[in-house]
This record gives sequence, structure tokens and C-alpha cells, in this order.
Amino acid sequence: MPQKKVLIVHEDIDVCLLLQAILKVDFKITVVANSFAMVENYLESQSFEVVLTDVNIDGISRNQYIAYLNDKLPDAKIVVITDMDQLIIEKELFNIGIEHFLDFPLTITELNQALKPSI
Repeated sequence: MPQKKVLIVHEDIDVCLLLQAILKVDFKITVVANSFAMVENYLESQSFEVVLTDVNIDGISRNQYIAYLNDKLPDAKIVVITDMDQLIIEKELFNIGIEHFLDFPLTITELNQALKPSI
């Protein structure tokens, strides 16, 4: 089975690189971005099966960002990883179309469980 492409988005590039290192075993291609402008640039020329992202991204509001991802990548699995542990935001994002909401700090096991159906 071919490995899938994942887009990792977080404002802290070190967080992106850490997640990329963890995921490189199961995913063929991982691409990192730390701003909405970078996400837009990648989505102009590439498609991804999984988006692993924070919800606070420079350049766009939380709801607009998730709606944008759903529009550009309608078949992609969107997994939010954030340090914002707020139930209201979590419910709102599920209504917009994310598949998983994970809180930092998280374990590799939690990350793998969220992504397992996508691998």
C-alpha cells in the first residue's frame, strides 16, 4: 500500500520538524508550513491525504482556515493538534469538518491512534 502525504502546519517550525521526524516512518512525504501563506502556496501545486495542524495560524481566522482546508482538500483527514484545551472550540471545529482534536502535550501513541486509519 502506498504511503500517504501529510501536511504539517504549526506556527512553531520546531514543532513541525519534530512531528515530521515522528511521522516519516509511516508517511512517504511530509511537508511543513508555519503560516497560512505557506499553506496556500503548497495547496496550489500539491494535494495531501492528511493535514496535521494547529488552529492558530498567522494570516487567517480559525474557522476560515478549517473551511479553506476542507474546500481545497475535500477528501483529506484533518487532525488538529493544539494547546488550546477548550471544549467550545473543539465542538465548533468538529462541526466545520475536522476528524480529530488532540491537545498538547500529546504522546506518540495518541498521535498514531488519530492517524492510524489514514496510514
